[in-house]
Amino acid sequence: MRRKRVILISCGVALACALLYHFTRPPDPVYEGKKLSEWLKDLDPPTLGSGNVIFSGLWNDDNPKHDQAVIAIQQIGTNALPLLKARMADRQGMWLNYLPYSLSQIISPEYSVENARIQIRERIYPYLFACYVLGPKAAELSPEIFEFEMDTGGMTVTSCVYPRLGSNAAPYLISMLSVTNEGRHHLALNFLADIGPQASAAIPAVLHMLDNPSETNREDVAYTLVSITDEPQKIMTPLLKLLSETDDSIHFRIVVAMQAWDTRGRDAGPALLKLTQDTHNIASTYALFALGKVAPDLATNILQYLKHIALADRLTLGDQADETLASMGILAQPVVDELLAQAMVAQRDGDCSKAKAVIAIDPVKGVKLIPVLIEHLGKYPYEKIQALKALSSLGEPANAALPKIKLLLGDHSRDVRTAATNALHAITSAPSAASIRATPP
Repeated sequence: MRRKRVILISCGVALACALLYHFTRPPDPVYEGKKLSEWLKDLDPPTLGSGNVIFSGLWNDDNPKHDQAVIAIQQIGTNALPLLKARMADRQGMWLNYLPYSLSQIISPEYSVENARIQIRERIYPYLFACYVLGPKAAELSPEIFEFEMDTGGMTVTSCVYPRLGSNAAPYLISMLSVTNEGRHHLALNFLADIGPQASAAIPAVLHMLDNPSETNREDVAYTLVSITDEPQKIMTPLLKLLSETDDSIHFRIVVAMQAWDTRGRDAGPALLKLTQDTHNIASTYALFALGKVAPDLATNILQYLKHIALADRLTLGDQADETLASMGILAQPVVDELLAQAMVAQRDGDCSKAKAVIAIDPVKGVKLIPVLIEHLGKYPYEKIQALKALSSLGEPANAALPKIKLLLGDHSRDVRTAATNALHAITSAPSAASIRATPP
């Protein structure tokens, strides 16, 4: 009798647990007969890097199942949020992964806690990528994404998700600025900077942190302040004060962020020009780039130095110098011939930044680059896209490229097909860029 009672009680407890699980688990929405949890398993996002990765786009041209999963998530939309929230908030489930790795340390000491963190990050990447796909629709998951970062340190991948969430993700990050925790301050500031001007509502809170003499994250505060500003005049006074300080690291973070500004930030021009003359300051070179974009008329004083960087450095600094000269337009005319000569050679190595600079400075001379640009339409996807963008900016004079551009409408790469469509429209519909002389900004 007692045995039967134990069996009945056990069955009752099991049934109660089963019912509790059934009614409390988040819904698993279905699209085309397949559950969201199954679609998530098909995700294979294109990434850059290893360990801490960066999502490099929505589509994976080498995996049709991934692209179908992206479409499914887009169609499911906000109905996906309860499941994603539950999975990302499952701290116990995630950290149970520590157990086998901790035990393995007894046998294999080289298996560190960091190995466990990497494994956990990889496990949750599909949920983060689903938020990346949903964009602003997933903004309410900002707390879960933030706490995931606090737990695992996957900041690189998390940073590429926040810009997709937009302004609605900012309130939670702003709330983190008021807590007494420097680690949370650091993350919240950097994620707000990733969102950019859409997070401009955070400006008062960031300025308050800047006025706090005990704040240890001043570099992050300065960088975030510049990055989230939609109207530079709003922060010009504290910005100029920061530029007048002697902290080279703060200067560096500021001028890097200021490169996203345009001539609305011109009042900072004299301070930037002064920084360019301080060759012992690590920010001096980047101050050149910022100066050319916010105060191009003042940048004519250092035009030859910009040209030197553009011609001598074929990597990141050279590309940034090219972008700066392009933003200066006709004001960079004195160096356009040397850029053109270099562009003819650089194009053969797949570098289009100088070609785009020449076209922006003098579209008439940029027409000379059309044959080399056409040559690059038959190479690697990245080179095709860059060449297509350069041809697009020329307009009607690039008609000779149309046959090859039309062939690229059927390219294997979705990004190349998009760039080809845009180029076709720009060349056949837009006015001739070569017929319009570049004007000063």
